Parts: sequence; structure tokens; C-alpha cells
Amino acid sequence: MGNEVEQEVVRENNNKGWVVAMASVIVTIILAFIGGWVQINNRISVLEVEMKYQKQSYNQTSTKLDDLIKNVNEIKVNIIQMNDNMRFKADKKLIN
Repeated sequence: MGNEVEQEVVRENNNKGWVVAMASVIVTIILAFIGGWVQINNRISVLEVEMKYQKQSYNQTSTKLDDLIKNVNEIKVNIIQMNDNMRFKADKKLIN
């Protein structure tokens, strides 16, 4: 009878150890999942900030480029007008 009681105590201790081990594994998996989730969210936040900065930079560069193209077109028009004026003066001298 004493042996049976001892074996029952050993079985209960083994069952408790198994339950504790499984609980530890489950808690570890949950903590790893939460840690991975936090890390992914941090990386996504960094990427969002980088994309926002790049978009602002692109918009500023695009605006500057548009202004530059506008200035180049104005210079082109001025050169054409100056060329036409010079031809008109040259033609006028030839006629006189």
C-alpha cells in the first residue's frame, strides 16, 4: 500500500511538471509572437516616416524642376525674340 501511495505522488509530480513545462512553452511562444509583432510594427513605422520624407523631398524637387523648366522656356522665348530682332535689323540695313 505504501508503494502505491508513493507511485501516485510521483505520477502527480510528473503530471505537474509536464503541465508547467507546457505552460512555459506556450508562454514563450506568446512572448516571441508579441516581440516579433512589436519589431514589425517598429519597422513599419520607420518605413512610413522614410516614405513621408521621400514624398516631401520629391514634391520639393518636382516644384524646383518645374520652376527651372519655366525659366528655361522664358530664356528660349527671349533668345528667339532677340534673334528675330537682329534679323529684322539686318534686313532693314540691307534694304536701306
